[in-house]
Amino acid sequence: MNCPNCGQKTVSFREWSKALNAFNWCCRACRCNLEANWLVKWTAWTALIVGLILGLRPLFKGIAEDRKVEALEMATGIAQGLAAVVVLGCIAWFFGGYKVILSDEHELEEKQDR
Repeated sequence: MNCPNCGQKTVSFREWSKALNAFNWCCRACRCNLEANWLVKWTAWTALIVGLILGLRPLFKGIAEDRKVEALEMATGIAQGLAAVVVLGCIAWFFGGYKVILSDEHELEEKQDR
């Protein structure tokens, strides 16, 4: 993703995919504090909910039907959950972005410059 302040590439997909880096980041080029935009936050929550639902569905279905859950059935549910998380993560990476967070120092500098 590119920094909205300086336009330089600020984070790689590998760094971004580490949980908290997707939400808050500091641009290496301009040292600007960045926060994820609404799309990244929305897809993260959606990925969490959908991933848990798909991953745990076989377990809850087995409990509801009072039967033992097969390992293959559970593995398939977990794989579906992970696939949903990966797809939504890619959507967040390609279509999401960052917005600049103005710290007190930046705001004071801007007011002094005016």
